[in-house]
Amino acid sequence: MEVAGRLEKISLFALATWFVTLLNNIYVSLIMKTTGKNAGNILSTEFIFMVGILFIITTVFRRGVEIQSENELTV
Repeated sequence: MEVAGRLEKISLFALATWFVTLLNNIYVSLIMKTTGKNAGNILSTEFIFMVGILFIITTVFRRGVEIQSENELTV
C-alpha cells in the first residue's frame, strides 16, 4: 500500500508540474505579444499524457494491492 501511495504522490506532482508549465506558456506568450521577441515555448502536452499514464498505473496498482490483501485475509 505504501508503493501505491507513492505512485499517487508522483502523479499529483506531475500534474502540478503540468500546471506550472501551462502557466509558463501563458506568461511566455504574453511576453512575446508585448515585446515581440521569441522567448521560447515549453510543450505541456507531454506532461498531461504522462499524468494520465501515471494515474492509470496507480489505479491498477492500487486495485491489485486491494485484491492481494483480500486474498490474504480469506486464506
